[in-house]
Amino acid sequence: MDKSNPKKMESVQPTLKLAYEKINNFSLIEKLAAEMCSKEWYDSYAHRRNIDKPLPSVAELTEVISLFRQIFFPGYFGPSEVKRDNMSFYMGVALDEAYRKLAEQINRGYCFACTEAANKDCSKCKEEALRITEKLFNELPRIRRILATDVQAAFEGDPAAKQPGETIFCYPSLRAISNHRIAHELYRLDAPLIPRIISEIAHSETGIDIHPGAQIDEKFFMDHGTGIVIGETCIIGKNVRVYKGVTLGA
Repeated sequence: MDKSNPKKMESVQPTLKLAYEKINNFSLIEKLAAEMCSKEWYDSYAHRRNIDKPLPSVAELTEVISLFRQIFFPGYFGPSEVKRDNMSFYMGVALDEAYRKLAEQINRGYCFACTEAANKDCSKCKEEALRITEKLFNELPRIRRILATDVQAAFEGDPAAKQPGETIFCYPSLRAISNHRIAHELYRLDAPLIPRIISEIAHSETGIDIHPGAQIDEKFFMDHGTGIVIGETCIIGKNVRVYKGVTLGA
């Protein structure tokens, strides 16, 4: 090192300092990583099962829900350029992506629920995940028809709404109930864990907590919605409006 050149010394010193900090930080990170990844902690909290399979992903399921909203309300969610003559293209892409992603997440839900040995043949769970996904997709036209009645209920139930499309864009009720209609169908089909995650995504987004087991008929509207809790055993008929802060079920 040329100590006779002060400017060169000034430029070298920060570099040496960064290198020194990097070495020290690496030692700290390495130590912490070993401690945080202990077998006891991993077995208790990190994976919770004795088969090392990927866990369901909240991020991926959030994307699946986004795709379903595009399918139910094209143009309102997803690409806004949707027109009558190109809708089938956008619809096909969204359906294909949602199918593949959801089947994978349902399969991961089976892995999470599995208590068998690590060498278990998982092909049956994959087949079951595909079966459930196909059954759900066959119900999408019916679910969309019911959601259309929920849109109408929101429009009719709130004098502040200027048109039905406003409720699709803006109302937490429509976001929460669209999640629930999907989660409830998966619940009926005995998909493990995934219905609860989908419900909790809506809960986090809207402040509305609906258990996927709750049975809710058509033309349902939650006015404002914040703080509503609807339990697993609730059965709600047609043309019902629920206001903020209401709990149905313990």
